[in-house]
Amino acid sequence: MAYPRRQESSGSYRLRPNTMKEFHYYNCQGEYNKNLYSVLNRICTDCQNIYRDHPNILRDCKANCFRTSMFPICVSSLELQELQGDYDRQISVISGDPAEVQE
Repeated sequence: MAYPRRQESSGSYRLRPNTMKEFHYYNCQGEYNKNLYSVLNRICTDCQNIYRDHPNILRDCKANCFRTSMFPICVSSLELQELQGDYDRQISVISGDPAEVQE
């Protein structure tokens, strides 16, 4: 079992990407499908790489199991709008709740 590593300087925890621990940390309560989760996680990581000057993008994109307004912004920034419907279905599976995107 992987445990978060504590970063002494910032006092925060670092979660290993695409793990069950990270899945639960971001409030995903549906089916843990590593492939689906990895695809969504990659969108947020790529978005963070585009907007390096904004350090909270990665966290905000993943928050509430990808159900915030930041995720569609990242999809649009990566010019992947034609796949938004697929991503919405993937989010429904891993979140366990077909709820609307929340602010």
